[in-house]
Amino acid sequence: MSPDGLHDIGPGETRTWDELWELAGIIRHFNEGSDLATRGAAEARRHRDEELTSFFERLESECRRAVEEARELYDRRRAAGGGARDDVEESSMESFPASDSPAW
Repeated sequence: MSPDGLHDIGPGETRTWDELWELAGIIRHFNEGSDLATRGAAEARRHRDEELTSFFERLESECRRAVEEARELYDRRRAAGGGARDDVEESSMESFPASDSPAW
């Protein structure tokens, strides 16, 4: 995939944008951000750093909110027939919020 989010189809063919692919990426990255924020908050609490604890807790909450919104969009667009979804993608979506990818 190119940096602009477009997929190369093949020589001489039109490049297309897959909104489900983009939303799945957002879900994955924001889940990772939430996990990092959770660990950061735990460490900040352990070191009694209230400012960082508060920051990491807000960040975790914002990441989780973004994941929920992206999942809702994904589900609505998927139900409307958008994008192509294969077995690997299906397993990946079902594994959220786990941080590890499915073993394929």
